Amino acid sequence: MIAVMVPFRPHGTRNRLWEFTRNWIADHYDYPVFTADTPNRAFNRGMARNNAARAAGDWDVGIFHDADTIAHPEAIEEAIDMAVATGKMVVAGDCFTYLSKGTTERILSTGDVGFVSAERYDEDGVYARPCSGVVVVTRKLFDAVGGYIESFRGWGYEDLIFLTSCGIFGNGNTWVPHYGLLHLWHERAERDADTENNRMLWEHLVRIKDSGDRDGAIAWLRSQGHRPGGMP
Repeated sequence: MIAVMVPFRPHGTRNRLWEFTRNWIADHYDYPVFTADTPNRAFNRGMARNNAARAAGDWDVGIFHDADTIAHPEAIEEAIDMAVATGKMVVAGDCFTYLSKGTTERILSTGDVGFVSAERYDEDGVYARPCSGVVVVTRKLFDAVGGYIESFRGWGYEDLIFLTSCGIFGNGNTWVPHYGLLHLWHERAERDADTENNRMLWEHLVRIKDSGDRDGAIAWLRSQGHRPGGMP
């Protein structure tokens, strides 16, 4: 089974973004959708993704799809084929565009994604080789990595921990070429001391990976409450 997993907590303007994205998924993909929150605690994207994966049950290929991001339907299908053929984590596009508030409003109002011109993104613009947004993995790789890390506080870097872990416990990662992901505008979460700590932890894992010390990576991830080789 191929399943779409979405981490989501209802919150203000995010509800409207998810309504649009949910309808986009229903109109363009023929796969069941499972959403999950992190009840009774601060929202944790890694845990929410794992909860959605659990809710999906006995899936073979998972599409981890953010509630505010649009991917091209052809890129989704190509990502699925690539993930199955290579055993890699595959992002459904090789660039990521932060849309401006005005362009996002136009899309939400008209329902027309169309072609977004280079003048219509926000100050962060476009960046190459994203680590999240719409990510496809096989169940085998997801289980080998242990799912997403759940111990991070605040916002950020759980996606990069997952990507890096795919290079330690699996065949690594890649991107569907010549497609872009569109991120619908919303107010950004503040980067704080927790974000900086998450970044430092990810950079530590990268150093372990680069050293080739797989056992060291397992030991370090376990010290962070993560369990490679099985769902946490």
